[in-house]
Parts: sequence; C-alpha cells; structure tokens
Amino acid sequence: MGKPKTANSKKAAAKTAAKTATKPAVKAAAKPTTKATKAAKSAKPAAKPAATKAAKPAASLASIPTPPPVAGSQDAYDTYLPAASALAASAVLPFRTDASLAYHNVSTGVASLLARQADAEALPGIDVASLSALPDQCLALAYAAGLALQANGGSDGAVATLFAQASALRRKLFNGADALVDAGLLPATNVAALHAGKGKLDAANDLVGLAGLFTKNAAAIRGKTAVTAAEVAQAAQLGSQLQAMLAPTGAKKQRGADAASTANVRDRMWTLVKQGHDALWRACAYLYGHQEIDARVPPLQSHAATTSNRKKANAAKKAAAGSGASASSATKSAGATGATPAS
Repeated sequence: MGKPKTANSKKAAAKTAAKTATKPAVKAAAKPTTKATKAAKSAKPAAKPAATKAAKPAASLASIPTPPPVAGSQDAYDTYLPAASALAASAVLPFRTDASLAYHNVSTGVASLLARQADAEALPGIDVASLSALPDQCLALAYAAGLALQANGGSDGAVATLFAQASALRRKLFNGADALVDAGLLPATNVAALHAGKGKLDAANDLVGLAGLFTKNAAAIRGKTAVTAAEVAQAAQLGSQLQAMLAPTGAKKQRGADAASTANVRDRMWTLVKQGHDALWRACAYLYGHQEIDARVPPLQSHAATTSNRKKANAAKKAAAGSGASASSATKSAGATGATPAS
C-alpha cells in the first residue's frame, strides 16, 4: 500500500511544481505587456501638443497686409485727359471701385505680361508699351477721383480720415528728419523750410516734401533712421492725395469745378483703365492659360491677388509643418529602435 501512495505523492508534487513554475512565467510575460500598454497610452497625449504647435505659425503668417492707398498723379492725369475726353459718351462706365486696389491689381498684371515680354510682343493686336503704362493710368484715375470728391462738397469725413493718418505719419517723418539734421545727414535749411506753415494743405505739402528728402538722400541715411522705405512711400501717396482733395479753387477750375464735370472725367479715366485691363487679361490668358489668369491678372475690383498670396502662404506653412512633424516622428522611432534616420 505504501508504494502507490508514494507514486501518487510524486505525481501530486509534480503537478504542484508545474503550477508553481507556470504562474511566475505567466506573470513575467504579462508584466512587460502591461508596461508596454501603459507606455503606449502615456505616449499618445505627447503627440497632440506637437501637432498643435506646428499649426500655429501658419495662422500667424496667413495675414498679409492690405495694399496701401495710392495717391494720384497730376502729370498722369494731364497725360491721359485727352484720351479720356475723346471717348464716346455711350462707352463711358461709372466708377464704383477703389482706385488704389485697381492700381495694385493692374501692377500685378503688368508684371506678369513683362515676365514674358518677348512672347507678348509676338501676339497680334497687343501693344505691350501701352499696356505697360496701365499703372500710370490708374494714378490718373486716382487723381481724377480726388478732384471729383473735392468738387462734390469736400466729403469732410474722407478728408478727416486721411488727414488723421497723414498727421501721425508727418510727425514721425519730422522726428526722423530732425534727428538726421542733427547728425549732419540731411540739409537743415530744407527741413526748416518744411517746418514753416500751417493748415491741412501745408501738412500735405510737408509729406510730399519729406518723402522727397528721404528718397533723395536714401543712400546716406540707410540704416541710420527709424523711418522705413514703406513709410516714405506712404507719405508721398497720402500727401499727393490730400493735395488733390485740398487744392485751391483756382486749380479746381482748370479741370471743371462742378461735381458733374469732375465726376464725368473720373468715369472716363476709369473706362480707359477698364479697357486696358481687358486687353491685358486677354494677352495674359493666352500666355499663361485660364487656370492661372486670375492670379496673373487679378480682377480690378477684387482682392484676388491678396487672397491667392494668403492661400499660398498657408499651404507652404502647412507643408513645412507636416515635414517637421514627420521628421520628428522618424527621429523618435529611430531613437526607440536604435536605428539612424535617413539624411
């Protein structure tokens, strides 16, 4: 009877040993799996901030400045007045847009045309020289619009808005000019002459004069003033625009002082610009195709160029952010496996 008991005891002991040996193995196998799961869970939130941070710069670079206001040019006005006056009354279109926006969009179109000037000159019925002058026609339009506004009772609100911008800019340019005079970089007599005088028209004249001084002495004062080239250009534009709006009565009479007459000239100038823009559009549509035409020659009355530039900036930043995120993921993966990412 003792032997069976011993055999049974041995079997029981073997079973117990097997169970004992199996349990730690299971636990040992389970532990790494649990740790890996926890590590994976803890790794997920770390990826989200990286994607969020990468998206932020695209939004900040998406804002592109609105094109600055463009001042009219009396010289351009006088140049194109005969052609505008020769238009048939039935062909004249009413002006209901922004001359500054038209100028910037036309300038974009002319740049596209001149980028392929040789091809454009080979097109039948296309006068490249005439189309290249379209920005000047827009300056004539802006001047005519200013005369019409002035003759139409002055539009005090519009004058006040422009004058507020001009006053702040004039103050900054004078501060910069005075500092440059002290440094011996600008002629003191010229700046002193601009300081003399009072009134809105005098302020407009000051802006034009200061812009001329900064432009003439650009090489000597480069890097030595807080006044930027963009502010100098804006001063010239605002000054000229205010000069047109605040011109003495005698200057108004030379072009017809009554509102109907000046408005008619303004509309005729607009018609010239519209006709030129149509020809420019046709030429560039042939050169670049219809898929690119609105970017190459933006519509006169839209912000198409600005919108297109904003979209391109966003797309570029998103692509850069995506590349950065991919590189970051590859580096992390390589670090975890001990591999080296491809260069």
